Amino acid sequence: MLFVVGPSHVPRWRHVVNGLGYPRPARDITFVGDGGYPVWHKSSFERVRRDFKEGDKVYLIVGDFRFGNRRVRDWPFSREEIFEDGYTHVERDQIDALSDQRMKSLCLAALAEWRRVFGDNLFILQWTLAMQAIQCRMEKRYLNANGVLAHPSWNIVEMTLLANDVQGMWRFADADAVKFKSLFVDRDLHPSALGYLYLTEVYRTRNHEEAFWAAFRSYRVAFDRIFNAFGTIERRRRILTGDSFAIKVMDRMIPLEFRRRFEELGLRMVFSPDTALDIAKDCEPFDELVYVSQAKLGSVPNDAATQWSKTREKFKDAAQKVTILPWEAIFEQLSVRRGGYASGVRVPLALDVFDTLRGAADLDYIDLLECGGANDLVEHGAGGAPTLDGVFFILSVAAGGKELLVRPFGS
Repeated sequence: MLFVVGPSHVPRWRHVVNGLGYPRPARDITFVGDGGYPVWHKSSFERVRRDFKEGDKVYLIVGDFRFGNRRVRDWPFSREEIFEDGYTHVERDQIDALSDQRMKSLCLAALAEWRRVFGDNLFILQWTLAMQAIQCRMEKRYLNANGVLAHPSWNIVEMTLLANDVQGMWRFADADAVKFKSLFVDRDLHPSALGYLYLTEVYRTRNHEEAFWAAFRSYRVAFDRIFNAFGTIERRRRILTGDSFAIKVMDRMIPLEFRRRFEELGLRMVFSPDTALDIAKDCEPFDELVYVSQAKLGSVPNDAATQWSKTREKFKDAAQKVTILPWEAIFEQLSVRRGGYASGVRVPLALDVFDTLRGAADLDYIDLLECGGANDLVEHGAGGAPTLDGVFFILSVAAGGKELLVRPFGS
């Protein structure tokens, strides 16, 4: 048995491994963790220690060292008090140099205890520090004169020397941000599909460079499936754009070389709506424009329908056909069905509203809200980021389809 332990990355990984056929780091996996859990989360530690048997392994994904930083009010702690429940996520008003120093010490003490208890059966991955290095390089923050990350509190180079089981992971400190930005989908550094493949490979190889390129090869194979599917459909001039968070995620997840391949197959991706409009003005109208919308239904669904109608009007001269894909509305209602909240709104949608929306906005894909298929398309948790299945679905819509052309993994 492999115990995978950590913050929100863990239930997200469980969703794509168990539900969508992503490659697994082990045959038998128990996922332990949830959003904002620090490495000193007591219930997680105690559960693994209770259930652990000879031959088992533990894969500890280290989140933000500031998770649970409200606890610094109760400083100091004895060794018996390292692990505690009731503290999650980061409270911004608790961030200062002294708080960071104490949280760092607490994190190191907890990692040492994990190591003492599980020994060589423990594999530690410093995911957040590594991805933080990439994010900072993208934003040009905390870089020294040589362009190397030098965060004032904690850095991946330092952590590699203290508590990390991946050879060469310190290279993230001066890595090419463009090369590695596809590993995560948002500012909370949640793994992307490529990130999950990396998590699997790095457990196998214990080597950062080997793991990344092995993951990227698997990623390329997955995209080859949809490239081949595109090759079977009628070649038309199509453009994909929008203002949805899903579009921002796709900008991260789809490398430039893959975008060029899609252009060769007739699909142009433009991740800024205004840029898409400018491009359309300078050429013959596209055969079809697919707009992935951020408009949500909320408590006044007709407001969203009005926005979708305005979008059609705005792009009417850009393409012979304008298709709206209501991504945020899909996620909003899916979040309700999963038992969560979407932007503070918890409003189950009445069936007659679907009819209203179809009439107002002529939405071909609104039926997704009424079926279970949307669950495969959206990451577990807040935000509404598409899974790789979701990305492939959006690309399938952009190809003129009404359903997923092909899944990235499995049948």
